[in-house]
Amino acid sequence: MVVRLSISVLVVVFVGIALISAGRAFITESNDTLNTISSLDEDKELRPNTAKDGNTLSFHPQHKTRSQNYQSKGFRPSKSISSSSRGQNSHPQSSRHVEFTHQKREKQRASEGHRSSSPGQPSQKGHQSWIGNITCDACKVLVGSIQKLMTEQKTTDDIIKAAIEICKLYKIESSRVCDLIVPQYSEMFLGVVRWTVLNPDEICGYALGDSCAVPYDPVGLWNITISDKPKPPLTPRVLPKPGSPTLRVLHLTDIHLDVEYRPGADADCGEPLCCRAYDLDPAPTRSSQAGRWGDYRNCDMPADTLELLFQHLSAIQDQFDYVIFTGDIAAHDVWNQTRSDQLTNLLRLTKLFRTYLPDKPVFPCPGNHEGVPCDSFPPDTVKGQSMEWLYSAYLEAWGYWLPSSVAQTIMRGGFYTFSPFPGFRIISLNANYGASSNWWLLLNGTDPQGQLQWLADVLQESEDKEEKVHILSHFPPGHQLKAFAWNYYRLINRYESTVVGQFHGHTHKDEYEVFYDLHNTSRALGVSYVGGSVTLYSYTNPGYRIYTIDGNYTDSSWEILDYSHYYLDIARANTAGKATPTWSKEYSVKETYKMPSLFPEDWNNLIYRMKANDTLFQQYYSFYHKSAETAHCDSRCKQNMLCHLKTAMPSDPDFCKDIFNSTNVDAL
Repeated sequence: MVVRLSISVLVVVFVGIALISAGRAFITESNDTLNTISSLDEDKELRPNTAKDGNTLSFHPQHKTRSQNYQSKGFRPSKSISSSSRGQNSHPQSSRHVEFTHQKREKQRASEGHRSSSPGQPSQKGHQSWIGNITCDACKVLVGSIQKLMTEQKTTDDIIKAAIEICKLYKIESSRVCDLIVPQYSEMFLGVVRWTVLNPDEICGYALGDSCAVPYDPVGLWNITISDKPKPPLTPRVLPKPGSPTLRVLHLTDIHLDVEYRPGADADCGEPLCCRAYDLDPAPTRSSQAGRWGDYRNCDMPADTLELLFQHLSAIQDQFDYVIFTGDIAAHDVWNQTRSDQLTNLLRLTKLFRTYLPDKPVFPCPGNHEGVPCDSFPPDTVKGQSMEWLYSAYLEAWGYWLPSSVAQTIMRGGFYTFSPFPGFRIISLNANYGASSNWWLLLNGTDPQGQLQWLADVLQESEDKEEKVHILSHFPPGHQLKAFAWNYYRLINRYESTVVGQFHGHTHKDEYEVFYDLHNTSRALGVSYVGGSVTLYSYTNPGYRIYTIDGNYTDSSWEILDYSHYYLDIARANTAGKATPTWSKEYSVKETYKMPSLFPEDWNNLIYRMKANDTLFQQYYSFYHKSAETAHCDSRCKQNMLCHLKTAMPSDPDFCKDIFNSTNVDAL
C-alpha cells in the first residue's frame, strides 16, 4: 500500500504540474481562502478511494482528522531579510480532501460563473501550484513518501510505468493524457526530488506558501545588491503639455495558438484542452460543439481566428508604432509538446508579424509555455540541462527587430535591454526564473542567471543617463516567488523615477497591480499593466490593448497616458453565420473610469472608488473577463479582487488591511 500510494502520488505530482501549467485549477466545493487547510497526521497512511461512479479519486486519512492551527507569515523584510523579520497572522482552517474528477470540476467552474482561477478564487494568486488542493500535512506526507521511494532506488522506467497505470486506474486524466504527461514531466520532477537537499517541510513551504512551512533559503530568502548611490529627490509627475508628441504601443500576450482546433469538435472532452481534431468530431451534442471562431470552454486560439486578428491589425497599423508581446505562444496541451513543436510555434508567430506588420518593431519576452516541458527553465546551476535550444532560436527570430548587442544576455537567460529612442530604454525579463512552477529552482533559486542583479545594474546606468524605462515580463510580480518578487519590488521602489511602465501577461485577464512605498505603504509609486490574452482559454474573449505614451522628444516623461482595449465577441461571432467577425473597441480607460491621469496614485484611487461604488467595480469585473458572460462578483469575491490589485508582492497581507476594514486579513 505504501509503495502504491507513493507511485500514485507521483501521478498527482506529474499531472498536477502540467495541468496547473495549462491553467486548469483543481477546484473543490470549498469557498475557503488561500490559506485554508485541513489536517492529517503525518505518521498515518493515506488511502486512495473512488466514488461509486468511478470518476473521483480522493485521499482520506484512515483516522479522525485533528485540528491544527497554522501561521501565515507576512513578508516585509527590512535591510536584512530573515525569517524572524516576518510578522504573523493566524488563519482559519476547514476540512478538505484532494479530489480529481472531470465532471465535478467542470460543473464547479460553470456554477462559479466561469471564473478561471481569478482573484475571487484565491488559487490564482501567490503560490498557485501543482498541489492545488493537497493540504499542508498531506503534502508533507506525500513528498516524504516520494523521497522514500527514490531512496529505495526504484528505476525511473518502473516508476513511470506504474504511475501511468495508476493515472488510468483512478481516471485522474484520460488514457492518452496519462500516457504522455507522466513521461513529459518525469525528468524535471524526479531530477529535482533526486538532487534536492530540501526536506518535505521545505518543499511544501515552496509549493503551498508560508502558511504551511518556511521554505529553505535557496528558494525563499536572498538579496541582490543595489547601488549605494542616493535616490534622487522625487518630483511630482505631471502630464505633458497639450500637443506634445505621442507614441502608440500595441500589447499582445498569451496567444496560445492551437493548430489542432476544429469547429464542431467536442468542447466538453473532459481533458485540460478540448475542441481539437482528435476529440469527438462532431461532438455528441449540439451544445458541446466547438464554435466556428473559438469557444469559451477549455479551448485555445484557432488558427483562423489568429489570422483574422493579424489581418485586422494590418488594417489598423497606422494606429500603433511598435508592438510588445509578453509571451506564451503554444497551446495548453502541455502533455504532448516537443522542442520541435515549440520552435515551430515561434516561427509561425514570427512569420505572422513579418507578413502582416513588416514595418513594425516587435519587442517580446519569454512565456512559461515556451519551455519543454511547460515551465521548465533550468538555470545553468542544473547540470546536464540547457536552454540553448530555445535561446538560440529566440536570438534568430527576435534578431529581426533587435540590435546585435542583445545577443549575450539572450543566450545567457532570455533577457535583454536596448534603447529604441534617445532617453528611453526597454528591458525585457525572463520571469520564468522567478516562477514557482519552475521546479528546477528548488535546487537553487538564488537569482538564477544573475538576472535581477543585471536588472539592478541596468537601472542604475539608466538613472545615471537620465533615461526612462519600460519593463516587459510574462508573469506579473504578484505571481512570482517571494524572494524574486521582493527584490523586484525593492528595485521599483528605488528606481521609481526611472521605471515609468511595466507590462505583463500570464493571467489571461485584463487587470493591473499597484506598487507602494515600502516605507509608507499608503503612497503608490508604480503600476504593472496586465494585458488580456489573445486566447479564449478559459471563459474570456480574445483581446489586445493599444497604449498612448508620451512620445519621442527632449525631456519626454515616457509615461503611459491612456489606453484602449479591443476584443472579439466570440458568442456573437459564432452566431453570425458566414459574416466575417469584427474586432471592437471595448473601452478607453481614462474615459470609462474617469481618471485624470494614469499615474500610480490614480490607479490606487480607483481601487477605493470601486470599493465604495459597486456599479463601477462590476464594470471593471466585466472588462476583467473582456466582456465575456460571467457570474456576478459577490462581496467576498470583490474584496479578494481589490486586494489582488494591491499585492504586487505576494504573500503580504498587510497591503489589504483597509480593503477588509480590519487588521484581521483572514479573507486573503
